Amino acid sequence: QVVGEKLEAHFQPEKNQTLTWGLWDATIRHTDCTLEGHSSMLMLMTWILLQPWVLPHYEYMHVLWLWIFFLGACDTAYTYVGKGNVYEKNGAPLFDARAFQERGLILALTLVLATHKKFTLEKSRRLKFLQVKQHRASSFKIYEILNYMMPQHVVFKLMRKERIAEPLEKVSILFVVIADFDVLTQDKTPSELLNFLNYRFRLMDDICRENKVTKIETVCEEYVAAVGVLPDDVEDNKRCGHGPLLGRLFDAAGEILLQQSQEKVNFKMGIHTGPCFAGVIGTKLPRYRLFGDTMNTAARMMQKGVLGHLQFGQETYNLLPKVRKSQVSGPRDVEMKGKGIVKVLWHEIGVHGIALRRILTK
Repeated sequence: QVVGEKLEAHFQPEKNQTLTWGLWDATIRHTDCTLEGHSSMLMLMTWILLQPWVLPHYEYMHVLWLWIFFLGACDTAYTYVGKGNVYEKNGAPLFDARAFQERGLILALTLVLATHKKFTLEKSRRLKFLQVKQHRASSFKIYEILNYMMPQHVVFKLMRKERIAEPLEKVSILFVVIADFDVLTQDKTPSELLNFLNYRFRLMDDICRENKVTKIETVCEEYVAAVGVLPDDVEDNKRCGHGPLLGRLFDAAGEILLQQSQEKVNFKMGIHTGPCFAGVIGTKLPRYRLFGDTMNTAARMMQKGVLGHLQFGQETYNLLPKVRKSQVSGPRDVEMKGKGIVKVLWHEIGVHGIALRRILTK
């Protein structure tokens, strides 16, 4: 409005002077497009305020200061040098230096606001990035801890807070117990007892891992492992039958039996094959467990077993490969709690069986 009033006063027709309306409109449009014009100022301010979302980095905002000075210098040269005769009357400039400085100050303040906005945006993005990074790191640590506690395919479901309850059509469960555990450990201190168990069970962990047998749990002096639990085992069971899985479990049992001669440590073992359920119990200190009659029967096979022998029932024997069946002794009748008289077979997997297997493997 101020510019319009000045232009109107400046271009009022005087004596011996005629100004056409075409020249008036052209002058108004030209003036409004300069730095002093309202439309151009609004456009420049809007453009500056949009830069925090356009420029990728905060440091790039400082380049806009050079752009403002360059724009001011160009507009000054264009206004007061290139078009001085149009914007002056009686030697007085139409827009004085104060008006130009005011508009430059407005653009500078707008840039300061835009720079501050860019700073806050980038700061929030960095904080969000750090939070996401920390969350991923903590999630990975949780995953590593849970991966030591339970099978890998269960860990992902547990971290997604899904309910874990899987029916398993056919699994073979191995129970191993350290015989005469109370006698072996009665003279040991608590520290020595824990070191003793850690050493034994770590050896069993390594053996199970090498033979692709899934560790289920340890309860005091008992160690529980199984095959047919993992998704890969389930697929192999459908494609090739349960015999190869049982072979891996027998190999692991044989290598575990090789450790029983040290420090007069003896093992009793039992295997049973059948259906069961797998799931995770609890949200605090969760545990991956197997449930069903197969689990109970495998424990009974171990309890009624013979030192240095692997004992199992007819269900497991029927699924063994022919080579394994030729090494089986029995059957004999054993009374089990809740089962009555059960026919069991046993296999003494000793040094000769493991040595032969290693030679054939090599």
